[in-house]
Amino acid sequence: MVSSSCKNLSRVELVYTVNALFIKALKELAEDTIPEECLPYLEKGHKNKTIYRSRDAEMETKLEFLLKQSKTLYDAAIETGKEVTDIEKFKTLKRMLGEQKKNDDDFTNAEPKSGKDIWPKSLQNPSDPDATYRFRYKNNIGYVANVIEVFDGDNRIINKARK
Repeated sequence: MVSSSCKNLSRVELVYTVNALFIKALKELAEDTIPEECLPYLEKGHKNKTIYRSRDAEMETKLEFLLKQSKTLYDAAIETGKEVTDIEKFKTLKRMLGEQKKNDDDFTNAEPKSGKDIWPKSLQNPSDPDATYRFRYKNNIGYVANVIEVFDGDNRIINKARK
C-alpha cells in the first residue's frame, strides 16, 4: 500500500496552515511586512482557537475570513517584491488561493469555491504539494500516487512519479 505521509486536512485547516507557514517565512525574511491582522498567527494556541474551537455552523464564514487573510498576505508579498514572491511558501499561497477561491486573476473575490468545484489535483496539504485526492467507485476514497520502477542493468529503484 502506498499513501501520502500528509494528513487529510479540511479546507479551513488547509487555508490556515498555508497562511501560518507563509507568515513564519515572512517573519524570517521581512517581518515588518506582516499585516497587523495576521500577527495573531504567531501566537501560541492561535490555531486551536481559530480552527478547533469553532462551531460547524461557523466554518463557512471562517473559511471566507481565512481566505480574506490569505489575500491580504498575497497583497503584502506582491508589494514587498521578489525577495518574498520567489519563495516556495508564497507559491503555495498563490496556488491555494487560485484553487480555493472563485476564479479571478487578482484574487479580489473572497468567496470560496463550492466543494464540487475544487479539482482532485488541488493542494491537499502544503507538506506534500503533489498529493491528489480522488473518489473512486463505492467506498474507495483516498490519495493517489504514481510509482515507477526503474532499471539500469544491475540496479532498480522505485520513484514517485510526477504528472
